[in-house]
Amino acid sequence: MAWSKVFPSTIAGAYDVAALVLNPNLAHGLSELHYRFSLFDADNKLVAEREGDTFVNPGEQVALYEPNIATGRRVPLRAYVQFEGPEYELPWRKGLIPIRPVLSVDSAQLNAEEDPELVGQLANRSIADAVGIQAVAILLDKDEVPIGVRSSYFDSLKRNKAIPLFFSWPGLPKNTVPVAGEVYPRSTAEGIK
Repeated sequence: MAWSKVFPSTIAGAYDVAALVLNPNLAHGLSELHYRFSLFDADNKLVAEREGDTFVNPGEQVALYEPNIATGRRVPLRAYVQFEGPEYELPWRKGLIPIRPVLSVDSAQLNAEEDPELVGQLANRSIADAVGIQAVAILLDKDEVPIGVRSSYFDSLKRNKAIPLFFSWPGLPKNTVPVAGEVYPRSTAEGIK
């Protein structure tokens, strides 16, 4: 795992959490992966948990994102993510061709004013249509530390087509200065189901 982190939410008494993970295996993926985010406070006490399911394509860098986790008055400072299969084993499967649509972000531009915005074009440069697309955007400071996260979902994107992307971070803490943004688009791989 590269990192996991807690972020302020736009909803009072709630926080967002994200993790960036890498599957270094270029030939195998997971058709289903269960994960659990655990949020801890300054005293290392559990504040909240959120579970979810996703997939992992071969060789993919995955940005997991769970928004608006209710914490009441408690303030989480760190997040931990745990992965497990139904029998505590991960069911790795060899990916078959075609592996997955080739999604990329073109012309990404960060407007780092008072309420930062990241815009660009999500392009599908593959020979297949993409379905069930998630794009997670991560805002970074000068030290490449994540300071904000957002997500968008798209039902489909035809091959050789592009659609606009827009992410915004209203109410970002005043002491944070974004200098870059990264977008991690993904679509389900074929052949790992």
